[in-house]
Amino acid sequence: MSDGALKRLWLMQLSDSALPVGALSHSFGVETLAAEGALSVETLEGFLRDYLGEVGLLESAFCRAAHRVGKCDAETFAGEEWLRLNARLGALKPARESRAGGAVLGRRFLRLAAELGESRRMLA
Repeated sequence: MSDGALKRLWLMQLSDSALPVGALSHSFGVETLAAEGALSVETLEGFLRDYLGEVGLLESAFCRAAHRVGKCDAETFAGEEWLRLNARLGALKPARESRAGGAVLGRRFLRLAAELGESRRMLA
């Protein structure tokens, strides 16, 4: 298999929605809101619509910026800028559970990507 074909295969695997990083085990604070009475069955649909709209807008902006930072080879990768983007995104997430959940999922994803690409540089 050519190097290019192998890289495409890795990209397909890493972008697969079934990649097991544990996203289904994180509620990002929904249980807490329900337990405190701030969320009910009647308000759930509106909450999820607003939440996904806000989170989608915020995270898509950071995905775009991260794509620009990551568009280089391994030798010229702007690691410091990448870390600044991640820190800024984490600071803008309103719920502690969302920040913690995102960090856990990110570490799992990086671990899987590093093992797949045999690159320990991502874990440094």
